Amino acid sequence: HQQLSSDTDTGRQVVKLLGNEILSNGLFDHKKIADKVFNSPQELKLLEKIIHPAVLKEIENKFETISRDPLYKLFVVEVPLLFETSMEKHFDKIVAVTADGTTCWKRFQKKNACSREDFEKISNIQYSPLEKANMADFVVVNNTSLGELKPRVKAIFDELIQN
Repeated sequence: HQQLSSDTDTGRQVVKLLGNEILSNGLFDHKKIADKVFNSPQELKLLEKIIHPAVLKEIENKFETISRDPLYKLFVVEVPLLFETSMEKHFDKIVAVTADGTTCWKRFQKKNACSREDFEKISNIQYSPLEKANMADFVVVNNTSLGELKPRVKAIFDELIQN
């Protein structure tokens, strides 16, 4: 999201690709972007060619900064399309956070003003939770509350900093 600002090079490239109509009051309207690209596989691929390299570069820049600071024991990055973009090769360990379809749909509804059809379009271009889990080093099933999630995350954190 930091890369998607109309005053960044990446943002300007996205506007050039998709048009000014994806902006609302000078800000990117993610619903408008989704409506355009999830109905046009070609535009989605072109958008990904702009966004993914910019995201990877930002991750690398942050890592370089943090790796010189002895206060940090881990560098954690959230990349929703990690496997789909082949970025997994840039990381030492992968933690997949999964949830069942119903839970994902409910969470998606809370965050987005999109239809079930939109949710399905997005889900269908991503690897399934099972595929992601099979490729990950650790799996966190997140179907419940934050309170129930914390012990599992803490256990993974403890294991990672031991190695």
